[in-house]
Amino acid sequence: MTQPDPILSPEQAGELLGVSSTTIYRLITLERIPAFKVGRLWRLRTSSLMERLEKGPLRRARRSRRLRAVR
Repeated sequence: MTQPDPILSPEQAGELLGVSSTTIYRLITLERIPAFKVGRLWRLRTSSLMERLEKGPLRRARRSRRLRAVR
């Protein structure tokens, strides 16, 4: 019998990858890592996350900068 694929919270995925949970949420929002919602909570399948990482490094999630008008 096969073992079920572990499901991770964004916090657990962050610990596994060595990044903050904020980075994981940002990558989920930008659709750079596969995730799904259970109710209002995001979850990640360990196997899907590892498959995505095998395809290559995740590009860094950039924050947009607001340009201020110089007066």
